[in-house]
Amino acid sequence: MGIGYAFDLGGSSPQLTGRKLISVATSGDLDCWVRDTGALRTLVAQFDLHLGGVTGLEVLDHQHFGAVTSALTKGEAQDILSQVGANLHRLFA
Repeated sequence: MGIGYAFDLGGSSPQLTGRKLISVATSGDLDCWVRDTGALRTLVAQFDLHLGGVTGLEVLDHQHFGAVTSALTKGEAQDILSQVGANLHRLFA
């Protein structure tokens, strides 16, 4: 409250209208499990759609990376960062 949205007699009023949201999430479970169980859909609804709705942010994209655990190698982490960078380039180039 006070940064992304403000108190309003009707509930709240968005304070970030005109700005954009791209979220990146990770989980320890495999991507296929997160997608097939509906967990990804729930994550997007609970985080992106709610956050966008309350703050006025325009949701552009959501990237999820599964199997992110303490066993993640430096190369795998670099691959994730490269994919995030490529997505940003695609959205803003």
